[in-house]
Amino acid sequence: MPLLIGHHRRHNPIIRAAHAAISGGALGDLVMASVTCSLAKPDSYFDAAWRRTPGAGGPLPINLVHEIDLIRHFWGEIAQVQAIARHDRRHLPVEDTAAVALALDRGGVAVLAISDAAVGPWAWDLSAGENPARFPAHPVSAHHHAGSRAGLSLPDLTLWEPPGSPDWTQAVTPRRLPVTPADPYAAQLAHFAALIRRGGTPAVTARDATANLIVLEAIRSAAASGQATRVDLSPLQIKSGTMFNNGNGS
Repeated sequence: MPLLIGHHRRHNPIIRAAHAAISGGALGDLVMASVTCSLAKPDSYFDAAWRRTPGAGGPLPINLVHEIDLIRHFWGEIAQVQAIARHDRRHLPVEDTAAVALALDRGGVAVLAISDAAVGPWAWDLSAGENPARFPAHPVSAHHHAGSRAGLSLPDLTLWEPPGSPDWTQAVTPRRLPVTPADPYAAQLAHFAALIRRGGTPAVTARDATANLIVLEAIRSAAASGQATRVDLSPLQIKSGTMFNNGNGS
């Protein structure tokens, strides 16, 4: 029986188009990426006890894990992390704000800033329009990927290309990549049903989900220690081969 791994963003046509552009070499090698996630959650959100409980609550496990999944999906495995986590705004046992730096195995760095107490529209949830019944869709970008050839902003799916060799004194030209909008939640469930009926490879594997949690645990460790922390994916391996099917993830 296949598992439903809840990283629904990978089923979003925006993410699929971005992944195709990145894997096709449109951006070149990753130099740096930045992700902003400003979520002003109301006090009533924390009436549920688990949202105030270390290990379960806080924006790291609730929200940042999805950003980790997308970084891995686009650029491959994460080698090392550094992090700062604070709870100055809500004074709960869990963090309300964090800044994270990631070093990628294949080169390049990514910085992620997240808070559930910060006012602003700069978050995937508040700009991608995935859940219009619950969240507004502001016309802003929240993810920025800067490569050796071009840049890409999301969720507006704008490719920023130089006219020739990259040169900061020359204007880059924006070009919207084509995409046909679709509900990623519906696409995720349709994919799950197709796996049950016909089999195949999940778009997000159990290995992906476990790797994301290993990275998250490294971030927690780095925030607690104040030290750079290596990401150890060796638990995903066994002597006779790979414990989990790699599937078609990162």
